[in-house]
Amino acid sequence: MTRRNASACGGFTLIEIMVALGILGTAMFILVDAHYSAFRLYEQSREEIIERQLLERVLHEAEVQVMAGELSGAGELGARYPGYSYSFDAVQAGDERLGLFEILVSLDTPTGDRELSMHVYRMPE
Repeated sequence: MTRRNASACGGFTLIEIMVALGILGTAMFILVDAHYSAFRLYEQSREEIIERQLLERVLHEAEVQVMAGELSGAGELGARYPGYSYSFDAVQAGDERLGLFEILVSLDTPTGDRELSMHVYRMPE
């Protein structure tokens, strides 16, 4: 076989293969990084949604307690949500004869504290 026939056989050189592997590696790195970023965003959004739902649940429980005459309270959210606790305080808003209360609920989470407030009307006794 002569030199001319050897080069005419076709195929890839080592440099071409290394360049192709470099391009493939870079593309894989970008795809894995995008996947990881999307996963982090999903986890963060999921945590925020859960905390918002828990905060609204506690706010509704506080509303029921205020209707029953309890103006403050606190508690844990159970074994399903370890490290989560809540407290609420209700204060008279305006004239006592109106029966309007402002409820402030605080949710203590492993990532920080969140608060939510609302006004509720309770019939004067």
